[in-house]
Amino acid sequence: MKITQSRIAVAWVLCALGCSPLKAGNAIDDWVAQNTDKNEKLLCKREVGGEYFFLTRAGDKVKLGSRLDMTEYTQTHVFLIGWVLRNEKNDSLVAKVRPTPIKSDYVRSGGKVFAESIEYQTLRLPASETMSVTVEVKKCPTSECDRQETRSKEEKQYTIELCKVSPEGLAPKGSVKQ
Repeated sequence: MKITQSRIAVAWVLCALGCSPLKAGNAIDDWVAQNTDKNEKLLCKREVGGEYFFLTRAGDKVKLGSRLDMTEYTQTHVFLIGWVLRNEKNDSLVAKVRPTPIKSDYVRSGGKVFAESIEYQTLRLPASETMSVTVEVKKCPTSECDRQETRSKEEKQYTIELCKVSPEGLAPKGSVKQ
């Protein structure tokens, strides 16, 4: 299985992967539970059109998780995914530190093929900031996949407004009085 990643300002990832017949959880709760640790704080999760997304907090890092339906793109398995993490002033909260990949696989569930990606991202977080999380997705039917240019009518591009995280959610574990 070969993984290719490319980062552009808002953390775009290009993955061209082989497909392995693994089983995945049927519900978002099962999938999130399988991909998070007990020391991580779940900040948000969302299912959109059968695709799953989650964000957890672990110290000064967040864990970003996505499960994209690639059933229509089984010939190429090419997609771009960008996680945009911004404060209330629209400034990026992502530190200039390369994300740490945890998992990048294709899995089969029923008659569908999903691209699963989990990674840790380091953040720059002043204590009082809120965080807005958006996920930008582009799926391509060929190995030529460019965020700026549409090369085929079969390309799909969309944006998911994942969540807004309060200052309490961003505070280090144990620092917020309840």
